[in-house]
Amino acid sequence: KLDSAIEYDPKLKAPITAGQEIGSITYTKNGETINVPLIAGSDVAKSYLLVIVLLTIVFLILLFCAAMLIARALYRKKRRKSDAKNGRKSQK
Repeated sequence: KLDSAIEYDPKLKAPITAGQEIGSITYTKNGETINVPLIAGSDVAKSYLLVIVLLTIVFLILLFCAAMLIARALYRKKRRKSDAKNGRKSQK
């Protein structure tokens, strides 16, 4: 029976350069062990996708809040004009 085990640093993060050792694989058969390094075959650039997505969500939330504040201010202004026209006291 041939057994194998892969070992790597779970905290491994990009950027990774081609040729960099990123872990190892150990094969065991009949008590004999062979350890082979795992080498990155190509460069892996750092990704900023998650940061961009989170910033976009925050921007959209802020934009929504600003739109709601503007809509509320316009509604109150219209309400005050309507109340003044009809002779009612404006509620704040």
